[in-house]
Amino acid sequence: MATFKLSLNVFVQGAPIQADALSHARRALQKIGMETRSRWAELIEQSPSIPREQKADYVQSLTVENTGPLQVSVYSDWKYAYEIENGRPSRDLKRMLDTSMKVRVSTSKKNAGKRYLTIPFRHSTASMPGSVRSAVKMLKKSDVVGMGARQSGTGAWDIKTKAPALVPQRKYRWGDKLPAGLALKQAPHHKTDLYVGMVRMNTSAGKAKSSAYLTFRTMMEGSADWITKPVPGVFHVPQLAKDIEPMARQLLQSAVRLPAGV
Repeated sequence: MATFKLSLNVFVQGAPIQADALSHARRALQKIGMETRSRWAELIEQSPSIPREQKADYVQSLTVENTGPLQVSVYSDWKYAYEIENGRPSRDLKRMLDTSMKVRVSTSKKNAGKRYLTIPFRHSTASMPGSVRSAVKMLKKSDVVGMGARQSGTGAWDIKTKAPALVPQRKYRWGDKLPAGLALKQAPHHKTDLYVGMVRMNTSAGKAKSSAYLTFRTMMEGSADWITKPVPGVFHVPQLAKDIEPMARQLLQSAVRLPAGV
């Protein structure tokens, strides 16, 4: 959780203090909290480093809370806040091969004995290039026609059945698949474009007709792929604390002082 707390010791010298200084100070602290939240939200909205689809959730998570008689906290407990603020190191996604019961073991000559997972990726039509969007809507739909079970590639045994552990397995009736070349490769080193092999899954329920557009990629043990790049943090919180402190100090001092001549 990314938490921002501003703690100030305010000394008012050479001026009398109002009798109800504590109530004035509490109101001032609430103003400081709201102003801090507003500035933090503005930094999020203006940041080119934060994905657009994450900004709304991040801003909505910003919370102003009175955490003591004379203390206000502004914080986010959103699951991605810490990584956005402080950065994310490189990660090898293939570590999930060590924990997923759904792994399979390859029997191909090239990768015999290696564990792998088939990873589905869902795509929205709004994010597709026009050529892909037009083509994918013409695909014959694929369907899930049943459920079965297969042996887990982990080698684990079921303690109840005293037999190799089984995992659920869908049975498909495949329709058409999207060919390569309808979109540009996202990077020169990519083997193909993002949409090759896309299927149109039938997700209709009753009279409501709908489709989901999926591609599938293989995560193979020992592959040099599936390693995320490190992402630097935006470090908004330290700068925000530095910027807000002079305003907060002035507001608190004004709140507890008596007006001149009183």
